Amino acid sequence: MQLGYLRPHNRDVHYHNRYFVGASTHPGTGVPTALVSARHTAVRLWEELEI
Repeated sequence: MQLGYLRPHNRDVHYHNRYFVGASTHPGTGVPTALVSARHTAVRLWEELEI
């Protein structure tokens, strides 16, 4: 129950003000890794362009 689309979604189905985060939720581990990579790239550009 922890593979692909079977992972728990980010929002609880019973309590609409409760959210889940982390690698074990849908969409999963790829999204956080992509966001961290994008952030590192943005910081590097910021430093190189001296913004």
